[in-house]
Amino acid sequence: MTTHITVSKLSKLQRKILRLALKGGPDRQVDLFTHEALEGCFGFPPRELNKRFISTEVGPHYKSAYASVSRAFSRLAERGLVEQWCSQLRGWTGIRLTEKGRRIAEKLSPGD
Repeated sequence: MTTHITVSKLSKLQRKILRLALKGGPDRQVDLFTHEALEGCFGFPPRELNKRFISTEVGPHYKSAYASVSRAFSRLAERGLVEQWCSQLRGWTGIRLTEKGRRIAEKLSPGD
């Protein structure tokens, strides 16, 4: 499968997640935490790691937004573009780009 065909099958949310993950630094456990995806894709207010969003602060669409991000993470993992990571002890989830995912993310333009 070519990169172009793979990119064309990605949803707008999946593309945005890949672009956000590309900004992750090398000294982090993951390239993109779930809360960062919620902030970057849905405009939720920033929060500290290991602290939960408060539904009254982010509004009633939190559960559907969280489900959308979770589903997008899973679909990207199924395509081999990311690896999903979590810490039960610390309460975080996130993704790390694979080599293939990094190549595709680097080819995405901001308008994709």
